[in-house]
Amino acid sequence: MTILNEAKTRYEIVTEKLKSEVLALPPAGKLPPIRSLMERFCVSQATLDRSLSRLCKQGVLERISGRGYFRSVNAVNKPLRIDFCFFLKKDEISNPLYSMITNFLLQEMYRRNCFTNILAYGDFDGLSGFRELIMHNNPDTLILLGCTNVTFLHLLRAQGLPFLQLYPNCLEESAAAYIIDNHDAMRQIVGHLFQLGHRRIALLHGQGYDGWQMLDQQERIDSYYAAMLANNLPVSGHLVRFGGFAPQSGYQAAYKLLLPRHSRPTAIIGNDYNAPGIYQAAAKLGLKIPEDLSVVGFDGLPQSQLLHPCLTTIDIRWQDTMRRIADHAIQMARSGMQDSDIFRTEVVLTPGSSTGPAPTDTQLKQQ
Repeated sequence: MTILNEAKTRYEIVTEKLKSEVLALPPAGKLPPIRSLMERFCVSQATLDRSLSRLCKQGVLERISGRGYFRSVNAVNKPLRIDFCFFLKKDEISNPLYSMITNFLLQEMYRRNCFTNILAYGDFDGLSGFRELIMHNNPDTLILLGCTNVTFLHLLRAQGLPFLQLYPNCLEESAAAYIIDNHDAMRQIVGHLFQLGHRRIALLHGQGYDGWQMLDQQERIDSYYAAMLANNLPVSGHLVRFGGFAPQSGYQAAYKLLLPRHSRPTAIIGNDYNAPGIYQAAAKLGLKIPEDLSVVGFDGLPQSQLLHPCLTTIDIRWQDTMRRIADHAIQMARSGMQDSDIFRTEVVLTPGSSTGPAPTDTQLKQQ
């Protein structure tokens, strides 16, 4: 699903038209005088200077003092610089999914003749540090993962630097973003479990992890409730709990859920990080997977297939997403324009051996 949020600003329109005009010139061809450009585009000198400065940063234009602006000889072949910025702590970047995303993006950018720096929130620690780092690196485009504050987005907009958001924790109408389609994911999961006869389905989410309020996790909670109601299934607050992103937190949450027999769920939706803990809690209470308890993960990590039984999970198709983002970032870098679309990335339920028919009433009494 794609939603267009905002028309282009005057500065963006002028930059786009100027760039087309520059690329139509022969190498080292000269632009018309500043005053002529101001009159043609009906803009102030401040707006025009901003557009010219942006094209110089992109390597499309060169300014020769006292002579004017000229098309760069290497305008077409100049490698783009596209930085990848994590709004996460450094130790969190090394988790399996982010490690795979980082390595894959570096390979994709290398194949596309682009330079890429990997930046972490700890590298700049606040808005002023972020501004200094951006000015030092001078990227053509930024990809932001998990940005939590629109102030950072406003800063980039003010500098005329296009950017993309990946799995954001805040949204702005003028910012392009790629977001997991949690609604479709929960529709697939709950529908799958419903067909297997499950009626009491629990969710272990990661909202509030390390004090962070995550847009993705809140959407997952809301989508779980919507999917349950769509299947006319009972919803209860005690079935929705924090399970975190580690086996230990998954174990603690699942054990508390499964301990009281009268309200014990027959299926738990977690993620690929806390799923091993759910398995351990089930084993501790003498429950077999999937005979007594079905378990579904989320993210489609390779290690989820090493669990026994093999985990049923949601594949978030992160490789396809990163290819699209790489192409999108390059397109924005070349145009110098900020896009404002929101993309819901594809998700696919990958059945494993951890889900099966819901236990019968007789089996529940025997547990």
